[in-house]
Amino acid sequence: MQIVCHTNSENSSNNQHHYKHKHHYHHHHNNNNKQNQDIIPYFTKPIENATTVLGRNAILECSVENLGPYKVAWLKMDSSNSEPTVLTIGMDTLFGERKYRVTQNSDRQWFLNIKHVRLSDRGNYMCQVNAKTMISQVGHLDVQVPPILNEDRTSSDTTVDEHQKAILKCSAKGYPKPKISWRRENGKPINLGLFGGQKYSVQTFDGSQLNLTQVTREDMGAYLCIASNGVPPSISRRVLLHVNFRPKIRVQNQLISSHVGSRIQLVCMCEAYPRPIAIWITPSEIPIIANPSISQQQQLQLQQQQQQQLTTTATATMAIISTISNNNNRSLLLSSNHQTIENINNKYEANEEYHGYRITMRLIINYLTVNDFGTFKCLAKNILGEKEGLIRVYENQSPTPQQNLLINRYKNVGHKSLQTSSSSLDEHHRRKLQSNHTFVNDNNNNDDDDDDNEYDDENFFGNDKSIHSFISDAKNDDQNKIIIHWANLFVWLFTNFFIINNFIITVVIGKLKKNLIH
Repeated sequence: MQIVCHTNSENSSNNQHHYKHKHHYHHHHNNNNKQNQDIIPYFTKPIENATTVLGRNAILECSVENLGPYKVAWLKMDSSNSEPTVLTIGMDTLFGERKYRVTQNSDRQWFLNIKHVRLSDRGNYMCQVNAKTMISQVGHLDVQVPPILNEDRTSSDTTVDEHQKAILKCSAKGYPKPKISWRRENGKPINLGLFGGQKYSVQTFDGSQLNLTQVTREDMGAYLCIASNGVPPSISRRVLLHVNFRPKIRVQNQLISSHVGSRIQLVCMCEAYPRPIAIWITPSEIPIIANPSISQQQQLQLQQQQQQQLTTTATATMAIISTISNNNNRSLLLSSNHQTIENINNKYEANEEYHGYRITMRLIINYLTVNDFGTFKCLAKNILGEKEGLIRVYENQSPTPQQNLLINRYKNVGHKSLQTSSSSLDEHHRRKLQSNHTFVNDNNNNDDDDDDNEYDDENFFGNDKSIHSFISDAKNDDQNKIIIHWANLFVWLFTNFFIINNFIITVVIGKLKKNLIH
């Protein structure tokens, strides 16, 4: 738009300029002054386009040479179909005094300062000089917007059943349009599923919608949606994926030998989600509830998550009456006798350690009694099912003081030491049975389902063959007694070897002496 100068015939000595919105300025000059007519302003360089971030300031520069008595005006080009808005003329601000301000350098550089840029400030700006011949040039201001999440189009924490499909969505707005990418918080690849019989996975997935087909427990965890468009800061959303599956239990040591008065530890490895109720059951059918090794805040969150799904039980120091169904559809009634439970707690220490969906169940027996010889059960139960593992504890007689003395003497001589403690006999027993390559599958301890075998982890569960190889002889008490009998006989022969040897030598020497005398 040209700022038009109108000449008044009744007053030829003055020229008055009129502007839209009643904005106008006066330019007084002498028509007889030929020197002013010879001045022709011109731009020394084009206006450089400017880019700024929403909320910041922006500056546009207009460079003019030979300006003379003329003034520089800044105008905002709102749209192609509307008249521009005059913002400033010379050093005066005519529109938006708090937003626009003009600064200049020796009448050659004129700067339009725009404060606290908004989206509506994006567009073209004109620098105009109303000389005898009007001159103008246009520069563009671009306003960038950092990514902002669309909450209504972005997934929250998601829960699905194992082997089902999960869809995670993420949407963001901004300028330029943000790009969406996904990655796992733990750094593991994203499993995209099977296509044409081949499993595909990527470290980073680009796209607003992440489709996970046939999810497994290994896919459980936090997924990060990251939106970026080159305008800092990038934003991210953490979406937790929970995968429900029934409990699975593995037992590393299914057979433990020890003697009365010893202190032993039983361990079961469990996988389950939602987090299961974990219980130990003694050979005397006494249930023991573990104390999870988690913070109070985590316990509170767990209770809130599962209060609609699971029946919680009280601590072992309170009067407890709870019925829990086992695999044989029998009911186990927890004792309501406070004194009895208190005594149990002094003897047994049960705890749990959580590592994601993996749980380590531990039961420590502080003082082993004859009532503890038999089968212990570790039971895990959630809304999808339950599973139990079996650990058999059998008696092994402890060595006598005389046997310990001879064994220590034998060690000092430099021979290979003989261990008669519970752990060493158990290891000897295990190696002996392994040499026979006897394997017995125990469905309670090791799931044979096809869907579970896919997730076996020897580093986590141990070697199944070493577990199975020694379990068969433990299933029969008579066989255990025979093994212990032969083990004790071996120890007796070893410890009395020197006595028997000395006795034989003494008898032989005595007979030789008698023969020599005669």
